[in-house]
Amino acid sequence: MRRNDKEITEQQDLDAIMKKAQVCRLAVSYEGMAYIIPMSFGLLIEYYIFILRTKV
Repeated sequence: MRRNDKEITEQQDLDAIMKKAQVCRLAVSYEGMAYIIPMSFGLLIEYYIFILRTKV
């Protein structure tokens, strides 16, 4: 996290956000370039399941 004041540390807060969302976005940096990857996901009891695949 670049800004600690924006970090979500409480599990109940994270759960509430994820239950409202339909898509999450994963931000990564590779070889000096930034990428944001939209991802589908599912909630399964205590686990988050993220699905990432290429178009076929």
